[in-house]
Amino acid sequence: AELRTVDLDFSDCKEFGDEGMKSLGQGLGTASQLQDVKLDFAECKFGDPGITTVANGLAQAEKLKSVSLNLQGCKQISDDGVSKVGEFGEGKQLNTVAVDLSGCPAVGDAGVAVLGRLCGSSYLGSMTLNLSGCSKIGDEGLRALGQALAAATNLVAIDLNFSGCMEIGVPGLQALCEALGRQRNLNTVSLNFNGCKKITDAALKALAHAMEKAIRMRSVNLDFGGCSDIRDASVQALGKSLGQVPGLGVVSLNF
Repeated sequence: AELRTVDLDFSDCKEFGDEGMKSLGQGLGTASQLQDVKLDFAECKFGDPGITTVANGLAQAEKLKSVSLNLQGCKQISDDGVSKVGEFGEGKQLNTVAVDLSGCPAVGDAGVAVLGRLCGSSYLGSMTLNLSGCSKIGDEGLRALGQALAAATNLVAIDLNFSGCMEIGVPGLQALCEALGRQRNLNTVSLNFNGCKKITDAALKALAHAMEKAIRMRSVNLDFGGCSDIRDASVQALGKSLGQVPGLGVVSLNF
């Protein structure tokens, strides 16, 4: 029988490096009927060569539908490796994407831009990206992500965590909000920009405008804790916008 599902947990295997990843990537490259992949590499020591071989292996799985990659704390991964992760999804009908790169300090805007290619598909229904603590990410990364989302016309749920990415400011969040405002099927949104101190009232105004358009929204979770330049008036305006969404049942806000 052809292999269709892979679920492997290598988390905290601190001796699992590029050589091990090379073997795994070669094995995945032979699974042409693969549809669902969940790989947990949290706190492993491999770098760009390792993740590149795994991404190249996944690129051979033309029927891939769901991908979950946990690379949390893999500090040797940079934009070069992340770009390969973004590229393997091109041309595939992915409906679920979850990538955790939290605590990977060498990942920046260029990596996020290519990672957006995983998300730019009309087949995509659910997207989760955790880039918390990636302090090199700024406005250009969010702009590129927003542009990629333009093609994700059937997106239902989005969960983005950029907490601690202190180079992100108003232009980046505005671009992302404009992209979210064009999504007509969204019902679940979670945005975490805790500690992004460059975010101000102007960005929150753009978010409020996007929420007004989200007529199918059912659940919203927003975290802007530590964003000290956000004032009461803009929070109140956001609350008013959320109050106008007819079916919204769950709201969690942290400022």
